[in-house]
Amino acid sequence: MKNKLRNLSYMFFDCKTLYNIDELKYLKTRDVTDFSYMFENCQISNIKALEEWDTSKSETFCSMFSCCELITNINPLKNWNVSRCKDFSSLFYYCENLSDIKPLENWNVSKCTNFSSIFNGCKSLSNLKPLEKWNVSNGISFAYIFCDSLISDIKPLESWDISNANDLSCFFSSCENLSDITPIKNWNVSKCQNLGEIGRAHV
Repeated sequence: MKNKLRNLSYMFFDCKTLYNIDELKYLKTRDVTDFSYMFENCQISNIKALEEWDTSKSETFCSMFSCCELITNINPLKNWNVSRCKDFSSLFYYCENLSDIKPLENWNVSKCTNFSSIFNGCKSLSNLKPLEKWNVSNGISFAYIFCDSLISDIKPLESWDISNANDLSCFFSSCENLSDITPIKNWNVSKCQNLGEIGRAHV
């Protein structure tokens, strides 16, 4: 599996007993455009094997680590080239123990149009400072992006350009620690068609 791999989607989808992916460090990913659902619902915790993957041609990481509840350290992803990606939706969906997203602070997400549910269900996530300089200006969908997280300070989102956003539904849904939304008072939501339940309380 060394040459001309282009699609790794669903490769280990729902492999509920998969916990060791060390051998994947040898996988040649330079031509891969689709990593979607690759490890969804796996029991992996150590992703160091992915540290040197070439992701420069990928256009989607949708649900790649969705429901990988044991992942706490995403430092191996900090140097990934994600500049072509258009879809980050549900990338870390219900990674319940993920609290440190600093490795993502230098990601170039400027081409992305779909950020929906990227951190949905990250119940240990409270610090959004690493996302402060993200260029989300091409984002169209942000639905459920921080739903059910521990965030309380959203000042890092103050300068986000969401002028092209169409869907902001459930953006802060079930964020029980959030009390001050003043930082987003100047957001341009003129193109948005769905603000439904943007801050819906947990039931």
